[in-house]
Amino acid sequence: MPCLTKSRVRAGKLNQDFFFTTRSISSFTELHSMFYVNKVKVIPQDIYNLLTPVALAHIVMGDGSAERHGLLLCTDSFTVPDPAFPAVPARGKAGTAGKGN
Repeated sequence: MPCLTKSRVRAGKLNQDFFFTTRSISSFTELHSMFYVNKVKVIPQDIYNLLTPVALAHIVMGDGSAERHGLLLCTDSFTVPDPAFPAVPARGKAGTAGKGN
């Protein structure tokens, strides 16, 4: 059943957060354990095998933005050594010249 978790005012507008739970699906649990180790968001070493063109499109739509002559992927929640890592597999999968910052 959906539950109201909290209400807050942001930029003069009242926002309410809701959450709900679902049944556990083993494939989602497996994916979660690949990207979270001890509650820390990480990039799996075999990311190249996991990145399909569709998966890369989802990443770009969710965390990407146009940046002058290229694409910026926001990786704020990853540990410090990890954010540059997706650029290499993404470059190979998408046929682009990616670089990590």
